[in-house]
Amino acid sequence: MPKVAISIMAELKSATRAQHEAAERIVGFEDAIRDRLSYRRLLEKFYGFYAPIEKRLANVRDLQNAVPDVQSRMKTRLLIADVKDLGGNVCDLPLCSTLPALANVAESIGCLYVLEGATLGGQILSRQAKGALGIGADNGARFFSSYGQQVGAMWKRFSKEADAYCDLHPEARAALLKTAADTFSTLSQWMQRPGNSGHAPS
Repeated sequence: MPKVAISIMAELKSATRAQHEAAERIVGFEDAIRDRLSYRRLLEKFYGFYAPIEKRLANVRDLQNAVPDVQSRMKTRLLIADVKDLGGNVCDLPLCSTLPALANVAESIGCLYVLEGATLGGQILSRQAKGALGIGADNGARFFSSYGQQVGAMWKRFSKEADAYCDLHPEARAALLKTAADTFSTLSQWMQRPGNSGHAPS
C-alpha cells in the first residue's frame, strides 16, 4: 500500500512543538492578568509584532487565492481598539523589525499557522481576563476573543486551506515549516526584548 502523507497541519504541530512551548513560556500570560496595566502592556507588545507582520502579509501576492478569508483574519485593528480602551495609544509604540521574509504564499501560510493558532489560546486568556480584571470583548479583549464562537470553525477552515495548498504544491512544505518555526522564534525574541525598543520596518 502507498504511504499516506501526513497532513501539513499535523506536521506543523509536531515540527514546531518546542518553539511553540518556548513562546508560551516567554509571553507569560499568567503575569499579564495581575492588573490592567500589565494586561495592556502585553497587548502593546502584541501590537508591535502583529502590525508589521500583518502589513507584510497584506503585500503577499496570491495569498488570498490560497486563503480567501485572510483579510478577516487580520487582528491589528483589534489590538488598536483594545489598547485605546485601556488608556493607551499605539502611535508611539515600537514595532518589530526582524520578521520572517514572507516572500511567497508558502511562507505566509507558515506564518499564519502561528497567528491563527494563537486565537485558540486567546480564548482561554479572554476568559481569565474577564474573571480577574472584568475585561471583556467590548472593553479590551477583542484581540484575545477574536472570532468569538467561530474560533473553532475558523481554525478548521484554515487547516483545510493549508492542507489544500500543500496538496497542490508539495514542494512548498519545507518553506512552510521553516517559516512557522521562524515566526515562533521571532515572536519569542520580540516578547522578551527589554523595553521592546525597536523601530518600524520599511
